[in-house]
Amino acid sequence: MKSGRSRPRTNTLSSTMAVELSYLFRHAVIRDAAYDLQLPSERGELHEAMLDILGLPDSDISDAVLEELADHAHSAAQCFLESDNHRSRRLYQIESALLQKLMPRIFRRSFNRADHRFFRRLCENREAEPRFRIEAHVRLAQVLQERREEGVSELLDSAANLAEDVGDKGQLARVKNAQAAYACGKGDRENADKLYGESLKLCGLLGDFEGEATVYANWAIAKGRVGDNELARNYYARALEAARKADDEHSIGRILGNWAPDLDAMGESEAAHRMYLEAIGIADRLGDERGSASWRIGLARMSCKKGDHATALQLLTRAAEITSGFGLPRIHQIALEELIEALDAAGQAEDAIATCVEAVNYARSIGDANGVSDAEDKLEELRAQGQGSE
Repeated sequence: MKSGRSRPRTNTLSSTMAVELSYLFRHAVIRDAAYDLQLPSERGELHEAMLDILGLPDSDISDAVLEELADHAHSAAQCFLESDNHRSRRLYQIESALLQKLMPRIFRRSFNRADHRFFRRLCENREAEPRFRIEAHVRLAQVLQERREEGVSELLDSAANLAEDVGDKGQLARVKNAQAAYACGKGDRENADKLYGESLKLCGLLGDFEGEATVYANWAIAKGRVGDNELARNYYARALEAARKADDEHSIGRILGNWAPDLDAMGESEAAHRMYLEAIGIADRLGDERGSASWRIGLARMSCKKGDHATALQLLTRAAEITSGFGLPRIHQIALEELIEALDAAGQAEDAIATCVEAVNYARSIGDANGVSDAEDKLEELRAQGQGSE
């Protein structure tokens, strides 16, 4: 009888606990407070248990599962860092193996906010293979540079030191190329030329045509920006030759797309138009969202200059659609800015205002205060124009 009477009580308690747990973990603030109340070792045990429950992958699984496993391994390793160094190191090794499996997939897809934490963890995880850590340093530096955040120089210097320490000349060439591009952005042309030259020398020693194409293309862009058109043309031609030797279609498309505006500026609009179309075709075929949107924006600018607003609007609308997620925020903002100008030039005032409102909301959603301010100023200008015409 005793056991009979205790069963309903147990069921009631279990049911009550289930409801309470459901409440706790549906409410982030309470959930986080409950998590923080536990000792680090207790939290570590829970995260390690989740690794056992989910099971470490021995075959191809989804990115989402890999990301969850990496999160649990990282959190468990941190929890045991002070109390059990051996256990912590083993968990960091598990995390590094998971990240190394995940990274090639992230490198192929568009950047998003969630990816940044994996780049940072791979940079910091000393159990990971150096080539992955170096790649993560460079990728994270590119993201920070695109988002106009601090820490780019330090990441690239760290990547260069790591490449030199392990004697990886291929990665060192890649890092020096990234350092050169960053120096160009800062206006340090002398240092940029030196770094580009060093990178090319390393690529030549390794017979790395793909790397050579990338360096020459970036150097050509830099020369074009300062008006050295002949040298830019020379470097673009060398870049294209190296990319074709490497049979690297992605690089070929990138070179053509970057060369096109320089040719247009020099009055060679027909050649520029052909290059843009070829670059767009390659980007679409390879699923390269960045290139697909960027080259459409470039071709749209050419179309606007010729007064072909219908073509420009078609190209810019597609560019905005391609970048509508959070993976390419700056390119999406540029697409919207150009679309607003094209709509205004085409006399479609209402659509221009609606797109401007969209630009304001998008800038807010990604936390870009300058973008919000610029879009709001443009919106005010468009509304004032509309009132003036009434």
